[in-house]
Amino acid sequence: MYVHEAGAWKALDTTGTHFSTFVLFAAPPVAPPPTPTPTPPPVVTPTPTPPVIVPPPVIPWALIIGIVIAMIIVGAAAYYIYTKKKT
Repeated sequence: MYVHEAGAWKALDTTGTHFSTFVLFAAPPVAPPPTPTPTPPPVVTPTPTPPVIVPPPVIPWALIIGIVIAMIIVGAAAYYIYTKKKT
């Protein structure tokens, strides 16, 4: 190994069973940087939303009364026609 500071070659006391480019370009392992510990976010308690009050359905009284009146008129007309045929 060539040492630039000394300007000379230095012998390495290693042995290998085969040739590998990995050994030629190996670098010392770099220590990983310390992992930062995440700070937990503050706990936010949700405010409960009030329940939605659904109004009851509106009964269409005008429609119901109109249908009843129409049925009475049709019934009266049918009764009138039925009694007129008898006489």
